[in-house]
Amino acid sequence: MSDDDQNGPASDGHGPAATGPAATGPMQGLLSHFCEALEQGLAPLLLPIGELIEDFDRPPADIPAVLPALREVADQLSLLVDKMAEQQAYVLIFGPLKSGKSTLMNAICGKYVSEVSCLPAYPCLVHVAHADRTRCQVTRYSGATELLDDEVALTEAVAADHQVLVEAIRSCEAAGIDFEPQQHATHAIRRIDIRVPAGDLAQSGAVLVDTPGLYARMKFGYDRMTRDFRNAAACAIFVVKTDNLFLDQVFAEFEDLLELFGRIFLVVNLDATKQDLQPDGSLAPSLEHADPQAVVRAFENLAMTAALREARADGRLQIYPVDLMHAASTRISASETGSERSLSGAEGFDALLEDLTAYLNSNEYLRAFVADSMQRAAALLDDLQALLEDDEVAALQDRVLSLNARSQDLDAALTALSAIEAVDWQALFARQGAHLREQLESVLGPHREQGSATLTRALEDWFENDASLGELCRDQLGPELERQQQELGALLRDESESQLGPAAVLADLETAMVGDLDAAGIDLAAQVRAVMDEASLADQLPMPAAVFDSLQVPVKRSLLDWLLFRRAVTVRQRLFGPASAPDLPIPAAEKARRLGDAGRAAMAEQLEMLRKPMFDAADGGLLDGWLARREAELLHRIETATVARRAGMEGERSDLMVELEQTEAVVARLAHVRSLTAERREKVSRLREEVAAVDPAALGRPADLLAAEEEPFEEAAEPLL
Repeated sequence: MSDDDQNGPASDGHGPAATGPAATGPMQGLLSHFCEALEQGLAPLLLPIGELIEDFDRPPADIPAVLPALREVADQLSLLVDKMAEQQAYVLIFGPLKSGKSTLMNAICGKYVSEVSCLPAYPCLVHVAHADRTRCQVTRYSGATELLDDEVALTEAVAADHQVLVEAIRSCEAAGIDFEPQQHATHAIRRIDIRVPAGDLAQSGAVLVDTPGLYARMKFGYDRMTRDFRNAAACAIFVVKTDNLFLDQVFAEFEDLLELFGRIFLVVNLDATKQDLQPDGSLAPSLEHADPQAVVRAFENLAMTAALREARADGRLQIYPVDLMHAASTRISASETGSERSLSGAEGFDALLEDLTAYLNSNEYLRAFVADSMQRAAALLDDLQALLEDDEVAALQDRVLSLNARSQDLDAALTALSAIEAVDWQALFARQGAHLREQLESVLGPHREQGSATLTRALEDWFENDASLGELCRDQLGPELERQQQELGALLRDESESQLGPAAVLADLETAMVGDLDAAGIDLAAQVRAVMDEASLADQLPMPAAVFDSLQVPVKRSLLDWLLFRRAVTVRQRLFGPASAPDLPIPAAEKARRLGDAGRAAMAEQLEMLRKPMFDAADGGLLDGWLARREAELLHRIETATVARRAGMEGERSDLMVELEQTEAVVARLAHVRSLTAERREKVSRLREEVAAVDPAALGRPADLLAAEEEPFEEAAEPLL
């Protein structure tokens, strides 16, 4: 936040001189020290709070729920610092729509201040104070500020913003939700500051605050907006036209003002051009022109409530009938022409200005000014402390702890990843493959012999019956070979799982490496399982064909075969049937006579040849190829996983360190603001006690004695805050 943002337009060296309300007199001199001490104590808070607001409004902090209230506190603290620095007296101007508030402001300033409230529904306060040159600034609900060159530019900005605000309000009404500008229209204008050359304001150090007359639907935050000025404003001026003076609804909220302000000036805005009809038909000046006090007396006698009468009786309410239009015209004309004659505009206005100035320079006001400012400072610091301890804000510290923990986890994971990358996985997988080969060699032999014996028995049984060769293949050998293939596959699956499965692979690793895999997020077991499921050794095992080649079975030819010169092929076909369908029944005796031992041996040899590819694959080329593919796929998967994990973790760590650094900076600033706030709360409390202890009787002492007594306080002003 820039200095301009903190101090507003009036803090640029063009504000009131040291002729403000606390500039002269013993009490003024004493209380001026308190103002300086409070201003010096609160001002160092503004920049850290502004920086904290910027932090909360963007990642990684991003705390939108706290922002509106924090901006509000920051703005109010800035106003209070301005008030203390220049010892400004805020004077709030209230009144119904078009009652003459802006005209009164023009009259007090002695200069035309553009009616920025020409759109009376715009809900913002307008601050007007003295400066050597005209300047305007708007402050939005987002906290952003905008300097404008002149009042014409200001009027145009308000008109444009008014339309945007109306659309936002209508949108919320259509959605059935309560409109809150901090959430739904952060671009809306929250406050307008106008600085103009105004001699009377320079002499009194006063800041006029124009409160707009608002339509009911535009009064969001209005009560809070004005109530917040209770401890900032010196007094209030209520402006009402004579036409509305006797309407009860005009004063419906007036009694609230009596509770909020110690002094209220009621200005009855007269219309000097008004005429009444006379009995003879002629026109004559109306009563309010001929005898303004008669209007006041009528109001006191006929319309004043008990609360108003009490305030009137004890001097808290003063009434001034004034032709504001005439007063403003006279004073502005005199100011513009440089006339030497008095800038007074009317007797009533002179009395108002004199009484207002006297009150703002009175010891009564000055003491209340300081006490209220101290009270306001304490309340704002309490609000600030509560906001800084909000759950959402406190979560930032937890976020730092979480980020630090995650950073440590990432460092450990990257270290583990380096250890994983250093492992000779190829040697590990080759060693595990060798173990599988050794195990298969020890179990496949007995399995092969057992299967051979079963097939031999089936063949022997065939020689003892009349079944055809086709029946032997279909009913005996086919099912048996399929069963043996399935059993061999199950054996391969079991042995592969036992020797190369996830559990076996992890068991073959050192405990530290298993921990590194877990820390790095590398699921080696899942990778091993995926490779084994994608290319199972058992699934690649060939199925033997249960088909005998009858042409390869030696058959003995009979004498008739020799006599008829039958060829061996013909003899086999006559015994077995066609080679493609050897389904001729063969009596057992015929099998013994025609096939004999030679045929039996040849058929047994064919059976072994049918099974040979299956077993050769299990412990030969198929196994070697499968192990090689498994090893290559696992190496690829591990490399891919480690590269991806390293890239992901290094990227995450880089982003995390940026976020951690930013969050730690926010938390450090937050801790600083918390500490500063706690310190200021304690010392503001001490200052309030100092103010309460000031003895008005000391004001009668000689100035040199009082100055000597004040010197210790002046020295203590800096340590106090």
